[in-house]
Amino acid sequence: MYLDVFANRMNTRKGFSLIELLIAVLVICILAMAMMLAAGSGRSSADATVIVSNLRSLRSACVAFYLMERDNLGAAETSGENNIALLAPYMADPSILGGAYKFVIIDDGYGGAKWWVGFNFDEGEKSDKVKEKLFGRARTLGLYGESEGVYGLFDKYIYKDVWMLAR
Repeated sequence: MYLDVFANRMNTRKGFSLIELLIAVLVICILAMAMMLAAGSGRSSADATVIVSNLRSLRSACVAFYLMERDNLGAAETSGENNIALLAPYMADPSILGGAYKFVIIDDGYGGAKWWVGFNFDEGEKSDKVKEKLFGRARTLGLYGESEGVYGLFDKYIYKDVWMLAR
């Protein structure tokens, strides 16, 4: 008889209790928060990868520019000015030119010049997380920062630009 009453109670119960529903909602919220954190980190990594890829494309365009125009480089040898427009004919996708990307030629003090391609974080409107991602890979990628015209290893706390040596 006791078993019949217990079985009868189990058959009459319909739906979930309030506690069961709250626990299910809590688990779903925790999983959603974890996914948002992972997605945010992925976005920063993707932005950093795009910046490095564009800097490498600009570096290749610098080499092509140098090979084609080395006999008449006079105008391009202006020290310290942004010469990004000179690279347009040598880019497969010139839409990245201008804005946050730069191309400068700096006198090295030994009768030669160093060519740099760079990205400005202020103009590019990238977050500090992107800067941290680039800083973490700066040594392996050959990224530098700028401090009063002197290019040193990239430091995420000091520099607003990140540079790559082109030539």
